[in-house]
Amino acid sequence: MANLLSVIKTGNARFEIISSQYDFTDNLSMNQVLALQKRSQLPVYHFFFDKLPLERPSSRPVPLKLHNMILDYVDVGHIPAALEIMETCLSSGHSPTPTIILILTDILLKRTKMQNKTQRQERTAQLFKAHALLIQILDVFGPGTLAPMWASFTVHERKKFLRSATTIDMDSDAEDDDDNEDQDGNMRHGSRLSRFHDFWQLASYCFSSPIDKLSLNRLGCRLALQVLIQLLESDIQSKRDQRDKLSECLLIQSIPKNAYGGSTQFDRLLDVIFCGLSASTLSHNTHNGYDLLAENKDHAMKLLNMLILLSYCDLDLLETRSLVDQTYLRISGLDLDTLRFVFQAISYPSFVASLCDLYFEDASTRYVRQEHLLYKTRHKFSVEKMKNYIMKTCPQGGNKWTLETICRHASMVMWRWHSHVRTLTYRYDWAITKATMAADVQPRINKTTLNADDVAAWKRHLENMMDSCHGDHEPHRITDINSIVETLKLGLV
Repeated sequence: MANLLSVIKTGNARFEIISSQYDFTDNLSMNQVLALQKRSQLPVYHFFFDKLPLERPSSRPVPLKLHNMILDYVDVGHIPAALEIMETCLSSGHSPTPTIILILTDILLKRTKMQNKTQRQERTAQLFKAHALLIQILDVFGPGTLAPMWASFTVHERKKFLRSATTIDMDSDAEDDDDNEDQDGNMRHGSRLSRFHDFWQLASYCFSSPIDKLSLNRLGCRLALQVLIQLLESDIQSKRDQRDKLSECLLIQSIPKNAYGGSTQFDRLLDVIFCGLSASTLSHNTHNGYDLLAENKDHAMKLLNMLILLSYCDLDLLETRSLVDQTYLRISGLDLDTLRFVFQAISYPSFVASLCDLYFEDASTRYVRQEHLLYKTRHKFSVEKMKNYIMKTCPQGGNKWTLETICRHASMVMWRWHSHVRTLTYRYDWAITKATMAADVQPRINKTTLNADDVAAWKRHLENMMDSCHGDHEPHRITDINSIVETLKLGLV
């Protein structure tokens, strides 16, 4: 077990290594610990220790007089003045109260009736100002300060009366209409976010609803989602010195437990994430330079990477096997371009390798020699398995191959090899910096690699499949397949 002792100013982390089995305790540097860790955990350490922890300023609450002025301005609808006072307080090092956090959240989510272009411009400025202040608060004062924002999701379950006539049905067809307006009445601060059952409903709302324009009402929801995703990342990062506290992180709390108290059911979460990766949910991908699809994909991959990270944390927070299996079911239905994006954006090569392994368990073995079929049931990866099994497989449905399916299959082969190279060389790339240690690693890498003859044989295998494929011969797919072969050559270490 490795516990962080300290991070000194030079950026070197020191760990206390404790072995109860051998009654042994020692202090090692982060580089030494990384060199000893299993490969799937190296990116986890990278996430937690790539940056030094920020020093948080001492907490000074907003002066009561200014706090009351903010409340008064909000009550009379003078939002710009309230935002200006908030910005002044933050600039002088005063930490916001929970009420201020909830007010900023409500500013993002409140529907306001737009009478003319000037009002739309003013409202847009308010949205981005509230968003910027929340991000600044998160960066300066840490994730705990935004806890009231996250807690708003549970209000509707504790206090059912908040879903009354004064709240808005976010699924209403009129939600995108900027001519609709909230009637505040006696609504409490923060109740607008409580209209969503949880974080994942908000994410689904932002990802899935078809739109032909980016309304200000929907823009506010998307900005709130962006703040919350950064909050989730910062919350996990803040617990790096208290690994036992990771089970209390906000993202874990949003995942339902099974009958045995474990986290194995990710279907709803993954459905939301992969909805964000689908271009079909957006009738227009861009609006006034605002790339909705790119933003959706960025948000979705951040969420997926956080789930993967927590599943690799050696604390049984999430069941990795269940996450792999349920993710694989969804990538199987992706178009090739989206699949490429997902594999490139996953930060954890061991996870990519697991997804590829599931694919090759289902692949056709018609060209695999009889004595090499045993590799199909052997989960442990080896170069021999790569050469004699994986590179000899082909897509299912041999009589119905198309260049699209062959290109997809070739991509899976390439990703399986590259994920192996990435995990094998992680400690060489950044975890090990001393030349003497690197010299010990390089010969071991050279003994476990493909060569140019292996790639040439695989290229002939692909060409044979291409000769027997059906359907239109799309020239760009032939180019793609040749490019994949060349990319695999570049991955030879």
